[in-house]
Amino acid sequence: MTAFAGAAWLAAWLTTAPAMLAGASPTPTPTELPYNPDDVTPGVIGFLFTFTIFVLVALVGWDLLRRVRRVKYRAEVRERLDAEIAARDGADGATAAPGADPGADGDSAPPPARGAD
Repeated sequence: MTAFAGAAWLAAWLTTAPAMLAGASPTPTPTELPYNPDDVTPGVIGFLFTFTIFVLVALVGWDLLRRVRRVKYRAEVRERLDAEIAARDGADGATAAPGADPGADGDSAPPPARGAD
């Protein structure tokens, strides 16, 4: 912003600000409502809707917890199987010639295939 634009903005503000302050609108008077605001409640329908949402959120949380546990247990089983396979391959590899592929001679079986998750 240049000095000239700043001065023009300040001059415009100084000329319109007093007019805006002097012409402020009066505070509106409150009108009478056709109902008592204390009597307006959600009622039975509101309670049932809120309760239904609560139950649905609880069921989704319970399902999420089940799925997380299932994934955790599968990962633990997978780690145990990988450790057993590594131990078995390590024992088979100790008797084989250095640098030889343990499955090349046909003596060792391939690792078991994993099922679809």
